[in-house]
Amino acid sequence: APAPAPTPTPSAFDQFAEIDCTGVCKGQFPFGCATEVQNAASYRCHSDGGCFYSEGLEDPSPYGGFCTFKTADNNNGNSVPAPTPAPTPPVNTMENEFAEKDCSDVCQGSFPFGCAVNVAGKSSYRCHSNGGCFYSEDPEEPSPSEGFCTFKSTIVAETNTNCVGVCQGEYPFGCNDNLGGVESFRCHPDGGCFYGVTHSDPSPYDGYCVFKET
Repeated sequence: APAPAPTPTPSAFDQFAEIDCTGVCKGQFPFGCATEVQNAASYRCHSDGGCFYSEGLEDPSPYGGFCTFKTADNNNGNSVPAPTPAPTPPVNTMENEFAEKDCSDVCQGSFPFGCAVNVAGKSSYRCHSNGGCFYSEDPEEPSPSEGFCTFKSTIVAETNTNCVGVCQGEYPFGCNDNLGGVESFRCHPDGGCFYGVTHSDPSPYDGYCVFKET
């Protein structure tokens, strides 16, 4: 029988360089740990189970026994190399930051890039090139940092002027104009409201006026 592979000595567990941790940590790569953690540069598993993620490549482990199975800038076959990121879109311009676009080449994974797509009261949905999400009520609110891409926007012209004089009072005519998962907001001349999940949802009866669409 072939000789078993030597087990790394305990002194190797806390080294900062990425190594093959098979035989040190439990199971197979990634040893029950995550492989994509926002802002993490060093991914470490423990011989007794458990994981540690560090922003700095040489940040010390919380205690002994950890093995570095992945680093953000050095893949030695333990993990699938990350693709070269696309250039980060410029920020603070309506065209690049706030307009809805295909973020497949900017954010991680595929739509919706690990983010929610229906958040009550939010009109701008943005993913980050390093992971993470940002939701804004104001479509022109600046992102908290560079690297965000707007993958969904519910910015549309509110048709409230069409319903002035039709429905009672002023916009939003006694209705709620801030509901997640609603595309069609309608008021009735006799009072009452209807919220269509899609634009094509029929009103319960005649007379409804669409005062907002998303």
